[in-house]
Amino acid sequence: MINKYQLKGVPNETIILISNNKVYLFSDAVLKTAQLMKGLFPLLILTKIIPLFIRNFIYKAIAKRRKRLLKNNCDISKEYSNHPRIIT
Repeated sequence: MINKYQLKGVPNETIILISNNKVYLFSDAVLKTAQLMKGLFPLLILTKIIPLFIRNFIYKAIAKRRKRLLKNNCDISKEYSNHPRIIT
């Protein structure tokens, strides 16, 4: 997968979304995921007007502090470790 999608150098603990053979990283992955969800989440796509370097800075700042920010720590690797679409 790393070679197929040229993901060398991408940090191990980042969100990577592959949709229709296109790779989304960092804030782009979050926004594309939100776009695919139901409810009001697709409205987050409006934040695409913010330049990518600023969105990624914010994404990385939140990711770095996510365990302190989230009260209930959910570990996707435990809950979905055998799911065919999740790579941990």
